Amino acid sequence: MKNLNIKSTIGFNDDGEKVRIHVEFKNANLSITGTITDHGLEVGSGQINPIDPTGFQFTNGWNAEKLTTLNEIWDLYHLNDMNAGTPAQTALVRQYTQTHRFDYDEVCIFLAENDMFNDNGYKYGNGWLRIEVPADVIEWLGQL
Repeated sequence: MKNLNIKSTIGFNDDGEKVRIHVEFKNANLSITGTITDHGLEVGSGQINPIDPTGFQFTNGWNAEKLTTLNEIWDLYHLNDMNAGTPAQTALVRQYTQTHRFDYDEVCIFLAENDMFNDNGYKYGNGWLRIEVPADVIEWLGQL
């Protein structure tokens, strides 16, 4: 797959701050970061997701639907080569963190209670696993 290095200004949030993103896809690894600036001063950077589209003044072809899609991609695939669990374990952890804060020890107990701490010989958190970013996601990001 092709490499990406894209910077885009999404627009201005409801506080009038400029919101920009940087998408990099290299060696099958995806990194998405954001920057929030207020009158030229950086007030936030890094993992600023999810970005709330409420009250946004969009620029450069951005809209609420496009931002929502970006938020979903960011959540699913950012640092896709650093996953503590298999896809099945990760899905269960996502379910757990809908109602609980993430705590590694508690997550391990939850996985064990659901017979998923050890998934086909892989113990949760035993290393970093890669989740491949689908080609259509890379294509979508390349259009930014």
